[in-house]
Amino acid sequence: MENKAEKPINILIVEDQVLLRESLEKLLEAQKDMHVSGTLSYAADALDFCRKKKPHLILMDVLTSDSLSTSDGADETEHSRIQINGIEAALDIRFEFPDIKIVIMTAFPEITFIDAAHHAGVQSFIYKSISSDTMLNIIRNTMGGYSVYPDRIPRELVKTPKFTEREIKTLRLLAQAKTRKEIAAALDTTEGTLKAIITGILNKTGYDNIMQYVVHAVSSGIISPKG
Repeated sequence: MENKAEKPINILIVEDQVLLRESLEKLLEAQKDMHVSGTLSYAADALDFCRKKKPHLILMDVLTSDSLSTSDGADETEHSRIQINGIEAALDIRFEFPDIKIVIMTAFPEITFIDAAHHAGVQSFIYKSISSDTMLNIIRNTMGGYSVYPDRIPRELVKTPKFTEREIKTLRLLAQAKTRKEIAAALDTTEGTLKAIITGILNKTGYDNIMQYVVHAVSSGIISPKG
């Protein structure tokens, strides 16, 4: 009796950086046990793709552009869209398709992403700095029913003191050019407390101007305004 070959893992890649997306596609397609069933630039398109193609696993970036897209590149329009990140998309996908495995990836060392991924029911979480072999092993292990999460931020990504979630949110809001009054409201606190939060950030970083640090943090990948 002939042994039937196991079906390959059908994988959807969601990554808005073209070069990285194409590199990932080539890497996965080169594996005998993997097949790329589709690629997307935007996390907001992932759920609709799952409804049509039902991949086995999704390899998805935490942060993708929130511009409107079409999967085939045709007839793009300029309609507005609610911004959705990879973890929010994962939550929707897990609710509708609990059997689809999800691996979230990021280049940002934000401490909030790992906790958010856990809460969304994401099976595995990786940093883009890992080796190709490690990524392939994590994909296979995830399909095998294992959950893989980092126990620490990679050394090469550690560029900042450890911030609290409130400090990170403050930095992100500052990066969005919000006023201090708007930031205090978003944090559900007073402007006096906000001033103390900013002072704490400056003390941790050694900067004497918060906006100078915000520029550094965004350009270095320490925070993302879109988070």
